[in-house]
Amino acid sequence: MPCTSNRLIDCNGARANAFWQEDFARLPGASPRDSVYVMKTISYVLYREDESIVAQCLNVDVSSFGATREEAVASLKEAVELYFEGESGDAYTAVSDLAVGEELVDA
Repeated sequence: MPCTSNRLIDCNGARANAFWQEDFARLPGASPRDSVYVMKTISYVLYREDESIVAQCLNVDVSSFGATREEAVASLKEAVELYFEGESGDAYTAVSDLAVGEELVDA
């Protein structure tokens, strides 16, 4: 069963408090006033780094941050929309079967 949600979820028994999905509207060159405005779903991970919450998009190489989860997500959505202003629709990669893992490595 795919592990995607718009809320905190538990993936395969491991607490995945970082995966969320948001609907986001963007067609290169389009704006909310245009008649052609396509909805896309972005998948992202939230994690704490020092004093900030980082939001990393999994569909395009874009990340942002905020003091709260809500600020981080709002900032990420804005950053992704700005990213698509100069990109073709081919820049978006759909992802599925999301999971969060944690492993020890020799570093």
